[in-house]
Amino acid sequence: MSDLEELNNSQVYIDLQNALEMCSNDQFRVMRVPDLRGYRNKIQSAEVSISVARRVAQGWLDIILLEKQKLEDPGDSDAVAPELLPDLVSLLSVAPTTASNDDNPRLAASLLDASNCDSELLGVLLNILDKILVTKDMNVWLQGSSELFDETVGNIAAFEKILSKLRKRCHKSIDSLQDEIVGRIKSGEVKVDEIIK
Repeated sequence: MSDLEELNNSQVYIDLQNALEMCSNDQFRVMRVPDLRGYRNKIQSAEVSISVARRVAQGWLDIILLEKQKLEDPGDSDAVAPELLPDLVSLLSVAPTTASNDDNPRLAASLLDASNCDSELLGVLLNILDKILVTKDMNVWLQGSSELFDETVGNIAAFEKILSKLRKRCHKSIDSLQDEIVGRIKSGEVKVDEIIK
């Protein structure tokens, strides 16, 4: 999947990988508490972005597969898309932007409180998903070649799997950093009021 080169070469992803590597190597054990909190907050923001991108990928998979099922068996009442489907397609089709660090037009209020989201990372992830999708015109997916359909569905599923693994690494790192902070409080090495400053 050549589109992943964009992810691997983006500075925001490189920074996240460095932070995760630092956690997996236990380098955080010699850090000061403010630095621990900074890393934890950075990884938490990345995890929110990864979770949103993963949901968008899952949403596209659901929509494409549902529409394909409807086309193959129009009489199957279970395959009828919900009334919400056009709204979902519109939401997932909004062009992304990384021009603003405060928000991203793809993030509807009902989907996410973007205050704790790394919008730059999210923009990179959604741009990659756009390239995998090639088009959001359902007619192309459903009336095009089966090779295009199968390849695209496979690529979206593979991307979603990558995001799932990355999200798990984030969770593990967040837990490690939090445990280190709590451990220092319990041992008396750090006072609670130092943590909340």
